[in-house]
Amino acid sequence: GFDNITKARETLLKINKTSGDECISSISAIFELFEIKKPKTLALACTYYPDDWKDLWTSFVRASGYEVIASQSLVDQGIRKKTLDEIDYPNSDEICESINIISKNYPNIDAIIISGSGARTMAITDELKKISNKLIIAADTALFSIIAKKLNINVPIKL
Repeated sequence: GFDNITKARETLLKINKTSGDECISSISAIFELFEIKKPKTLALACTYYPDDWKDLWTSFVRASGYEVIASQSLVDQGIRKKTLDEIDYPNSDEICESINIISKNYPNIDAIIISGSGARTMAITDELKKISNKLIIAADTALFSIIAKKLNINVPIKL
Protein backbone atom coordinates (compact mmCIF):
# COMPACT_ATOMS: atom_id res chain seq x y z
CA GLY A 1 0.00 0.00 0.00
CA PHE A 2 2.99 2.35 -0.21
CA ASP A 3 3.86 4.41 -3.25
CA ASN A 4 7.63 4.32 -2.78
CA ILE A 5 10.42 3.68 -0.28
CA THR A 6 10.06 7.16 1.24
CA LYS A 7 6.46 6.43 2.26
CA ALA A 8 7.39 2.96 3.52
CA ARG A 9 10.22 4.41 5.63
CA GLU A 10 7.81 6.94 7.16
CA THR A 11 5.75 4.02 8.43
CA LEU A 12 8.85 2.29 9.78
CA LEU A 13 9.72 5.49 11.66
CA LYS A 14 6.22 5.57 13.18
CA ILE A 15 6.69 1.99 14.33
CA ASN A 16 10.10 2.92 15.74
CA LYS A 17 8.63 5.83 17.71
CA THR A 18 5.67 3.81 18.97
CA SER A 19 7.66 0.76 20.00
CA GLY A 20 10.90 2.41 21.02
CA ASP A 21 12.77 -0.13 18.92
CA GLU A 22 14.23 0.08 15.45
CA CYS A 23 12.14 -1.57 12.77
CA ILE A 24 13.76 -3.05 9.67
CA SER A 25 11.90 -4.75 6.84
CA SER A 26 13.33 -6.75 3.97
CA ILE A 27 12.26 -3.95 1.63
CA SER A 28 13.97 -1.24 3.69
CA ALA A 29 17.07 -3.47 3.82
CA ILE A 30 17.07 -3.87 0.04
CA PHE A 31 16.87 -0.10 -0.41
CA GLU A 32 19.58 0.51 2.17
CA LEU A 33 21.85 -1.74 0.10
CA PHE A 34 20.83 0.15 -3.06
CA GLU A 35 22.08 3.31 -1.39
CA ILE A 36 25.40 1.64 -0.52
CA LYS A 37 25.97 -0.23 -3.81
CA LYS A 38 24.38 2.38 -6.13
CA PRO A 39 23.07 0.20 -8.98
CA LYS A 40 21.46 2.12 -11.85
CA THR A 41 19.62 -0.56 -13.83
CA LEU A 42 17.83 -3.45 -12.18
CA ALA A 43 16.15 -6.71 -13.03
CA LEU A 44 13.66 -8.01 -10.49
CA ALA A 45 13.56 -11.76 -9.90
CA CYS A 46 10.14 -12.00 -8.26
CA THR A 47 10.42 -15.73 -7.51
CA TYR A 48 7.07 -17.10 -6.24
CA TYR A 49 4.99 -13.93 -6.42
CA PRO A 50 1.84 -13.61 -8.58
CA ASP A 51 1.52 -11.04 -11.37
CA ASP A 52 -0.35 -8.44 -9.31
CA TRP A 53 2.31 -8.41 -6.59
CA LYS A 54 5.12 -8.42 -9.18
CA ASP A 55 3.54 -5.42 -10.94
CA LEU A 56 3.14 -3.49 -7.66
CA TRP A 57 6.75 -4.24 -6.66
CA THR A 58 7.99 -3.06 -10.06
CA SER A 59 6.00 0.18 -9.73
CA PHE A 60 7.27 0.67 -6.18
CA VAL A 61 10.93 0.27 -7.20
CA ARG A 62 10.48 2.62 -10.17
CA ALA A 63 8.65 5.21 -8.05
CA SER A 64 11.59 5.04 -5.64
CA GLY A 65 13.93 6.27 -8.37
CA TYR A 66 15.38 3.13 -9.93
CA GLU A 67 15.29 1.93 -13.52
CA VAL A 68 13.71 -1.52 -13.75
CA ILE A 69 14.64 -3.21 -17.03
CA ALA A 70 12.88 -6.52 -16.33
CA SER A 71 10.59 -8.05 -13.75
CA GLN A 72 9.96 -11.79 -13.89
CA SER A 73 8.60 -14.55 -11.69
CA LEU A 74 9.42 -18.24 -11.88
CA VAL A 75 6.14 -18.70 -13.78
CA ASP A 76 7.08 -15.99 -16.31
CA GLN A 77 10.38 -17.74 -16.91
CA GLY A 78 8.80 -21.18 -17.41
CA ILE A 79 10.50 -22.61 -14.33
CA ARG A 80 7.16 -23.24 -12.62
CA LYS A 81 3.60 -23.75 -13.70
CA LYS A 82 0.99 -21.24 -12.51
CA THR A 83 -0.95 -22.48 -9.50
CA LEU A 84 -3.48 -21.01 -7.12
CA ASP A 85 -2.24 -23.10 -4.20
CA GLU A 86 -0.48 -21.78 -1.13
CA ILE A 87 2.99 -20.34 -1.48
CA ASP A 88 5.67 -22.87 -2.33
CA TYR A 89 9.02 -21.26 -1.63
CA PRO A 90 11.65 -21.76 -4.33
CA ASN A 91 14.58 -24.09 -3.88
CA SER A 92 18.20 -23.24 -4.70
CA ASP A 93 18.04 -24.81 -8.16
CA GLU A 94 15.00 -22.71 -9.11
CA ILE A 95 16.61 -19.51 -7.85
CA CYS A 96 19.84 -20.25 -9.73
CA GLU A 97 17.92 -21.04 -12.92
CA SER A 98 15.95 -17.79 -12.60
CA ILE A 99 19.13 -15.74 -12.17
CA ASN A 100 20.73 -17.53 -15.12
CA ILE A 101 17.75 -16.65 -17.37
CA ILE A 102 17.76 -13.00 -16.31
CA SER A 103 21.54 -12.73 -16.73
CA LYS A 104 21.43 -14.12 -20.26
CA ASN A 105 18.42 -12.06 -21.34
CA TYR A 106 19.55 -8.77 -19.75
CA PRO A 107 23.37 -8.67 -19.83
CA ASN A 108 23.62 -4.89 -19.40
CA ILE A 109 21.87 -4.53 -16.04
CA ASP A 110 23.82 -3.53 -12.93
CA ALA A 111 22.02 -5.69 -10.38
CA ILE A 112 19.48 -8.44 -9.91
CA ILE A 113 17.08 -8.11 -7.00
CA ILE A 114 15.61 -11.35 -5.67
CA SER A 115 12.37 -10.67 -3.84
CA GLY A 116 10.69 -12.99 -1.42
CA SER A 117 12.18 -13.51 2.00
CA GLY A 118 11.13 -17.14 1.62
CA ALA A 119 13.63 -17.44 -1.23
CA ARG A 120 16.68 -18.51 0.76
CA THR A 121 19.84 -17.20 -0.87
CA MET A 122 22.50 -16.79 1.78
CA ALA A 123 24.08 -20.20 1.18
CA ILE A 124 24.08 -19.72 -2.61
CA THR A 125 25.16 -16.08 -2.88
CA ASP A 126 28.59 -16.95 -4.30
CA GLU A 127 26.99 -19.29 -6.85
CA LEU A 128 24.50 -16.60 -7.89
CA LYS A 129 27.33 -14.11 -8.40
CA LYS A 130 29.21 -16.63 -10.58
CA ILE A 131 26.10 -17.35 -12.64
CA SER A 132 25.29 -13.69 -13.22
CA ASN A 133 28.52 -11.74 -12.79
CA LYS A 134 26.22 -9.06 -11.34
CA LEU A 135 25.46 -7.51 -8.00
CA ILE A 136 22.84 -9.72 -6.34
CA ILE A 137 20.61 -8.24 -3.65
CA ALA A 138 18.20 -10.77 -2.23
CA ALA A 139 15.48 -9.98 0.28
CA ASP A 140 16.57 -12.49 2.90
CA THR A 141 20.29 -11.79 2.62
CA ALA A 142 19.71 -8.02 2.61
CA LEU A 143 17.62 -8.27 5.77
CA PHE A 144 20.18 -10.44 7.59
CA SER A 145 23.00 -8.17 6.44
CA ILE A 146 21.37 -4.94 7.62
CA ILE A 147 20.32 -6.47 10.96
CA ALA A 148 23.91 -7.63 11.54
CA LYS A 149 25.21 -4.17 10.59
CA LYS A 150 22.78 -2.43 12.97
CA LEU A 151 23.76 -4.81 15.79
CA ASN A 152 27.46 -4.37 14.97
CA ILE A 153 27.87 -8.10 14.39
CA ASN A 154 30.48 -9.19 11.89
CA VAL A 155 28.96 -12.02 9.88
CA PRO A 156 30.32 -13.40 6.62
CA ILE A 157 27.53 -12.20 4.35
CA LYS A 158 28.92 -11.38 0.93
CA LEU A 159 26.95 -9.03 -1.30
